[in-house]
Amino acid sequence: MLSAYDTPLYNEMLLAKNGWKRVVIKTHTRDTTGKDFVREEVLWQNWHFVNAAKAKRVPIQLTKAEKSKNPRGKPRGI
Repeated sequence: MLSAYDTPLYNEMLLAKNGWKRVVIKTHTRDTTGKDFVREEVLWQNWHFVNAAKAKRVPIQLTKAEKSKNPRGKPRGI
C-alpha cells in the first residue's frame, strides 16, 4: 500500500487493470502557525493488500533469524 497526496505519476502507473485499487480519504493537516487545512490523501492498494484485507488476515513471512528469535505464539514488541 502506498499513501500520498494525489499525484499524476501514481495515477498513471498504479492502475486498476494492473491490480491496484485507489481510495481517497479526507484528512487534515496543520501549518506552523496552527492553521488547519482539509486535504485529500490517496491510498493505492495492490491486490495483495486488498485480498488480505478481505480475508482479515495479513500474511507475514518471517526470516529464519526472526523465527529463531521470536517463536510463533509469543507477542512481538513494537
